[in-house]
Amino acid sequence: MSNATSDTFRRLRSTLLVALGVVTMAGLTACGGDGEGGGSASDTASMGGQAGGLPSATQSGGAMMEMRRLNKQLSSIRQQAMQDSSLQQQAQELQTMIDAAIREMSPQAGEQLDRMDSIRGQLRTAQSQGDTAQLRSLIMEAQKLNRALQKLRQRAMQQEEIAQQIKQFRKDLQAQMREVNPQADSLMDRADSLRKEMQSQAQGMMGGGASDTAGG
Repeated sequence: MSNATSDTFRRLRSTLLVALGVVTMAGLTACGGDGEGGGSASDTASMGGQAGGLPSATQSGGAMMEMRRLNKQLSSIRQQAMQDSSLQQQAQELQTMIDAAIREMSPQAGEQLDRMDSIRGQLRTAQSQGDTAQLRSLIMEAQKLNRALQKLRQRAMQQEEIAQQIKQFRKDLQAQMREVNPQADSLMDRADSLRKEMQSQAQGMMGGGASDTAGG
């Protein structure tokens, strides 16, 4: 298999793993708000000190570039942290708890979870056979199932016992990320600060546009 084809397979497999909720587990690892889950700005801000005195990236027009750079760094740190066996076990236990809660909510959702499990096996087969078309088809189906399960998953994650386990998992994950890179906290703080700044600027533009229209 050529290098280009191998890269294609890796990208497809990565996309599918995210759709399936493997490792990232519907936001459980979203300590730095890198778009891989449901970590909130307040969650990120609570994880370290404030990134004071930093220049405004939005004013210089480099906000998106800096955010992408931070996301890439945090994603790499997070992936390294998730190599820890105890974190992997916690993640698996949480996934089992969340799936069980979803199944209790809806028999149909249980069938969808079963199909997700089946797709994982089909992914390995398609990858071993070099079937790019099948991989793409599996990705589309997995993403559709993931969207269908999203609301139930969010409800499950709000259940008290599961929410407490998630909180502990995030705490342990951040500690491991700090072991991997002592700058993890400051990177997450900067990403959170930058995200808030970008959101504020976007809201200001929307508000300014509305007032301009009204005034015109």
